[in-house]
Amino acid sequence: MISDLFEPPKHTGRPPRDRRAIVDGILWILNTGAPWRDLPKEFGPWGTVWDLFDKWNGDGTLDCILDRLRNTKAINKELWRMALPSPRPDLPYIYVCASSSRS
Repeated sequence: MISDLFEPPKHTGRPPRDRRAIVDGILWILNTGAPWRDLPKEFGPWGTVWDLFDKWNGDGTLDCILDRLRNTKAINKELWRMALPSPRPDLPYIYVCASSSRS
């Protein structure tokens, strides 16, 4: 679904980290709002995940990943994100992620 967005592995150097784990780690951070250093080890080293987040955010890859995930028919769009009218005139919508809630 998104594997074609990543550059192919280089023939020299360290083997690349699993890109799915990296994307899951980025989504975990964006969903929880936790500091990068609190990223669970199952997603890989937090520094690697942050470096790729920073790189992908800068070159537009992260936007492409999120767009493809949002447009996938396998994902229920109502659960992915819903827009609520905002009480603030400068912000027309408030976006709420329905996968978790924080108090």
